[in-house]
Amino acid sequence: MGASRLIAEPRRRGPGLHVLWVALLSMLCSCDLIVGAAEKEKLLHVLSATRPSELKSALWGGDCWVVACTDVGDQGVGAALLESASQSLSKEPGPACNAAQLKCASEKLPDSGKTPMQRLGLPAPPPGHPLIFLTANGDPARALETSEWALITTEAESKAGKASGKRKSSSKASKSKKPAKTATPDRRVLVKAVKKAAAPYRAVSVASQAAFQSHCLDARHC
Repeated sequence: MGASRLIAEPRRRGPGLHVLWVALLSMLCSCDLIVGAAEKEKLLHVLSATRPSELKSALWGGDCWVVACTDVGDQGVGAALLESASQSLSKEPGPACNAAQLKCASEKLPDSGKTPMQRLGLPAPPPGHPLIFLTANGDPARALETSEWALITTEAESKAGKASGKRKSSSKASKSKKPAKTATPDRRVLVKAVKKAAAPYRAVSVASQAAFQSHCLDARHC
C-alpha cells in the first residue's frame, strides 16, 4: 500500500476528508522543512554589524573565528563551504574554531560608518569568488588564500587521463600557453588550513640578538 492509496481512500467517504488528508500531509512536510532549515542555520553563527558588541567580541576577543561573507556575489559558495566544514572545525584534533557568516560589504558599523570589510582591511575577492576570513590568537583578521579553501588543479592535470593516449600536436605551442587553473571548493582543504592557522603559538627560547630580532621584533607576538 503506497501513500497515493492512503490519500485516495478517504475520497470515497466524502470530498472534505481528501482535502483534510492533503492539508495534513502538507503541514507535516512544511514542519520537516522548517525544522531542517533551523538545524542547518545553527551550523553557522550569524554575526552582524548592527550588533557591534557581539561582533567585536567575536573578531577581537582572541578566539578563533572563521567567517564567510554573504554579500560578495559568490552565490553562497563561501557560506555553503564553511557550513559543510563547521562540525569538523569545532572538534578535535586541532584547535576548535567558531564558524560564522557576516554581511561584510553592505552593512555598516554604527560607530565608524565603515563596512566590516573596510574596518578589517579585507580586500574584495575576484568576481564570483567567496571571501572567507580568519582571526585567531589575537591576530588581525586576514582573508584566506584560494589555496586555503579550494583544491587547485591545472588544465593539464585534469585532462591527464584523457590525453594519455593522444599525441600533442605541438610541444612548442603547449609550452607557450600557461595551463588554466581551476579552484574547486573543498571542505577538507579549508579545515586543514584553519586548524593550522589557529594553532596556538609555542614558547621559544631566545638566546641571541638574531633570535630576539626574528621572534620578537619582527613578529606580532613575543
